[in-house]
Amino acid sequence: MKLIKEARSLEFAGAIGGARALIQSVPAKKGPAKVLPFPLNLAPLLELVRDLGRVVLPDWQAVLDLPDEQQTNDLLYESLARVTWIVEILGLLIRSGDALAKKGRLSARNWPQDLVREVAEVAENYEDLQETIALGLSAGFRKELESARAQVQR
Repeated sequence: MKLIKEARSLEFAGAIGGARALIQSVPAKKGPAKVLPFPLNLAPLLELVRDLGRVVLPDWQAVLDLPDEQQTNDLLYESLARVTWIVEILGLLIRSGDALAKKGRLSARNWPQDLVREVAEVAENYEDLQETIALGLSAGFRKELESARAQVQR
C-alpha cells in the first residue's frame, strides 16, 4: 500500500510489540523475588506508542479520501485487517497493563494513568476508522450510496 508510510507503520508496530514484551516480562503474581535483567522503563515506550499512533493514523485515514475507483476491495480489506490488528493489540496492551497495575505489579511510574488514557484514545480513533472501513465494505451501505448518487445525478 503505497499510501501508507510503511516505515512509520512498522515503527508503530514495533513500539507496540516492545511494550507488550515488557508487560509480559512482569510476573503476574507476587512470589519469590524475580529480578528483571533490565529496568522496565515502560512509560517512555507508551509515549512512543501514543505518538506514533497519532502520526500513523492520518496515513490510514487517507485510504478513505481516495477516489472511489481507487478504493478497491483488496485495498479496503487489507486496510481493515491492519487497522483491526492495531485495535486488538492496543486493547490487549491496555488490558494487560491495567490488570498488572491493579495487582500492584506495575508502578504508577511505569503505568501512568493519564498516559494510558491517551493510548486508549488513540485506540478509539483506530476503532472509529475500523468501523468506517467496515461500513464502506458492507453491501447494504454500498447500495444506499449508489442510490444516493443516482438521485443526485438526476
